[in-house]
Amino acid sequence: MEPSPSDVGRYLHLDLRIGEDSKLNRIGIGLRLVNGYMQHWRLHQSKENRLVLPVESNTFGKPLRVDLHHSNWKLFDADGTVDRGPLKPDFSVIASVNLSLGGFEELEQRPTKGSGVLDIHELRLE
Repeated sequence: MEPSPSDVGRYLHLDLRIGEDSKLNRIGIGLRLVNGYMQHWRLHQSKENRLVLPVESNTFGKPLRVDLHHSNWKLFDADGTVDRGPLKPDFSVIASVNLSLGGFEELEQRPTKGSGVLDIHELRLE
């Protein structure tokens, strides 16, 4: 089934794996996107809690799928670009994908301390 025009570019797919030399068997990723207005948007699990995505596989082919139309994107207001664009996420242009990496622990709002290796195979919009 072909996606509708409004859904094209709706999902960000990240095909990642834990590298062979990694000391971690679970890697946590905090995701922040920069839109065309240079605003930074963080992905949250709820209004207050950031979402940390887990990578637990040492093989490619199990991509993380992030919904760009999800309602839990929060404007990162500490960088001075808050008033340069919309107050709702607009990802018609994605200038940057920022990943913060570390260990993964349930209920943590940021990746935890840890040393690991993450292989990135593909980042794509679908």
